[in-house]
Amino acid sequence: MNDSLYTQRATEKFTLRLPKGVKDQVERKAKEEGLSLNSAIIQRLVWSINYDKKMFGQQ
Repeated sequence: MNDSLYTQRATEKFTLRLPKGVKDQVERKAKEEGLSLNSAIIQRLVWSINYDKKMFGQQ
């Protein structure tokens, strides 16, 4: 994924609570894609942010 949001090196740590079903699904997708759970979550968040920007005509 070539995306500046995804490739930024500055990071922050925080706790995220997920419903078990959501966590299980994201873990399954991460495994299918050869990613860590963290990377899979970040990819999906970045995709969502970028999708919203395109939907609402933002840069």
